[in-house]
Amino acid sequence: MITLVFKSISPFFEKERDNLKCGTVREVSSEDDTIFGLLMQIIQTREYFRVKIINPDTEEEFMRKGSDVTYWDEKFIISWERHETFVGKVKACRASEFNGIECLETDDQYGFFRSDVDIRPSSCTWISPDAAEHLFELFVKHATGETERKK
Repeated sequence: MITLVFKSISPFFEKERDNLKCGTVREVSSEDDTIFGLLMQIIQTREYFRVKIINPDTEEEFMRKGSDVTYWDEKFIISWERHETFVGKVKACRASEFNGIECLETDDQYGFFRSDVDIRPSSCTWISPDAAEHLFELFVKHATGETERKK
């Protein structure tokens, strides 16, 4: 599998890492045979590829599965998939307002959305791991009726 490696300065890097910006536009001269050739190969063969982004200031990096390369106006537009892991879905519980809620996990956040309302979690509410843990504790207490017994 081809791995494309790019450097990205801090403001852009943070957006890319946090799934706010899942792509980059690069000018690559045909004189740079190696990268130009790889990008054209991906376009022609639709071969799977990965994108590795490095922040040159902090040396932090991340890797994503590539989704598309387009050549337009002498520039390459390289896109990658959002990094999410499906955690689970609440199917049925005593507290019916939680039914249909799904949870996604990224590198540093958890996202919750109503799958019966949104097919794609465009209106996902993203929270930190600490807040997710607290929310989960409250959810379990509410779903099991523990909060009602304490009253």
